[in-house]
Amino acid sequence: MNVQQARNYLHDHGIRATQTRISILLTLSKSKEPCTPTEVSDEWVSLGLCRPTVSRCLTELAEAGLIRRIQHNGKGSSFELVLS
Repeated sequence: MNVQQARNYLHDHGIRATQTRISILLTLSKSKEPCTPTEVSDEWVSLGLCRPTVSRCLTELAEAGLIRRIQHNGKGSSFELVLS
């Protein structure tokens, strides 16, 4: 997935394409395994994305069905991309 594909994916699902949401989709699309919120935010925090915003966007994207939240028996969660 590239930036334009991420932007289109968000728009196709009626979600505004912000830099944070695009960054999250790019990270999840290139990962071979589900990512924790920390793994996602660590990749982008140096570019100015703050961890609380990344966490909020992960929740929003999961609720919209664009990504899947995987619960780990009370030990947090991870996320993976859902391509529909």
